[in-house]
Amino acid sequence: MAFMGFWSCDDSDTPDILVSESTLKTGTIEAEGSMKKVADLVVSDNGLITRQVSYEGQGACELMGTFSIETHHTEIYDEDTGNTCVENGTFTIVTENGDVLFGLYSGAGCAVAHGMQLESQYQIMGGTGEFCQASGDMTCCVNCWEMFNNFNLLGYIQCESLE
Repeated sequence: MAFMGFWSCDDSDTPDILVSESTLKTGTIEAEGSMKKVADLVVSDNGLITRQVSYEGQGACELMGTFSIETHHTEIYDEDTGNTCVENGTFTIVTENGDVLFGLYSGAGCAVAHGMQLESQYQIMGGTGEFCQASGDMTCCVNCWEMFNNFNLLGYIQCESLE
């Protein structure tokens, strides 16, 4: 709904925010950062290890500036092949000024020397502030080592004004 050149961004967890259409962010994401595991619940069954995993981290890119990221997903690891399936992933990205991007992801991984490499497809489901009505896709590549995890995000964000 238009109001004097501003758009109301409706998010069920936050009050309406008035955002100028000219401040909505749209563009390419090329981000790098690191994250650490903050929770890991493991269940083993017939050579498959199922883990409920949560990560927190920091990153930066031109479009979003410095941001924090939090992810939660299920990993199913096959001990015989060394392959991992990532399911039911959710992510939240919060920029320095408090704007939020959120969405879903899934992916796969394989064992590499001294760790694992995961590649997931992120689907942006929405956002707040400069990322009001955000949509888009990103690919996230994570190199998982015992003590730290580096990631790269590549993709595109489209933000729509509410009319």
